[in-house]
Amino acid sequence: MLLRNSYLFIHMLTLIAQVHLLTRTRPKNILAMNIATRFQNTDSKYSGADNGNIMDFIVQYDLVSRDFQLSHHEKRQYVHNLFRREELRYYFAEVELLGSSYADAIAKMKSQFDSISK
Repeated sequence: MLLRNSYLFIHMLTLIAQVHLLTRTRPKNILAMNIATRFQNTDSKYSGADNGNIMDFIVQYDLVSRDFQLSHHEKRQYVHNLFRREELRYYFAEVELLGSSYADAIAKMKSQFDSISK
């Protein structure tokens, strides 16, 4: 009887651990693919002042990152999906190399490309 109860207890703990892993972790490649898919259309990416205000695109990215429940690190990791052309080159050359926080990265991009503040 004790052996059977021990087996059931261990089996129950294993199932709980599996459910916990399924609900708490997300494969990074699927998450990255979801973000990239959401911003794959060129209209959803910021590409200069003629494309609108950069803050409109950042607000949209913040809403998407909230929907996907991204951490601050993940928001910083995937924010490059928001830019294209010159802005994307600037992001990789000037912002990504610094390894700063998400807020710092957005502030640097905003100071460089925000048409309202210029």
